[in-house]
Amino acid sequence: MPFFGQSHLVAHPAGDVSAGGAQVHVAVAILVLHYLLRAAGTPPAGRWVAFRELPDGMFYAASFAQRAEVPLAQAFGAVSPAGFEGGLKAFRSAAEAAGGLPLELADAAFAFQALPRLALAVLVWAGDDEFPVQASVMFDAAAGHYLPAEDLAGLGGLLARRLLGGVN
Repeated sequence: MPFFGQSHLVAHPAGDVSAGGAQVHVAVAILVLHYLLRAAGTPPAGRWVAFRELPDGMFYAASFAQRAEVPLAQAFGAVSPAGFEGGLKAFRSAAEAAGGLPLELADAAFAFQALPRLALAVLVWAGDDEFPVQASVMFDAAAGHYLPAEDLAGLGGLLARRLLGGVN
């Protein structure tokens, strides 16, 4: 099954998850297995919602913001010698390298297909004299049908790390 565009093999009944012949990080294996256990075929809703709007999302919202959104805003909102556009350029480059598809939202935004019926989006807004730079990780409104809030928080954090240059 695909996970962020890379094929993953799930061994049954053992539940081992591998990619390219190697075992994946335990966090990735847990996300893939939880997705398979919970997936009931609910179609994507086709609309983006904030993490806090997901079932049980308010419980993890502050932690999620610190794990995913704040680091993205700090990294891609940083003013470079080229001004804020340098941060947006860096975000666009990282998002395209991670397989993101551009969206017509915010100052820059990309959608990412994490799992077959589970998409995320990252939106970045330029700051100004009145508002700070902001980054938001959004989810398809049906995401709660595929993973619980704790796993969705981990998925958003994983995507943030990938965009910031970390691996898996």
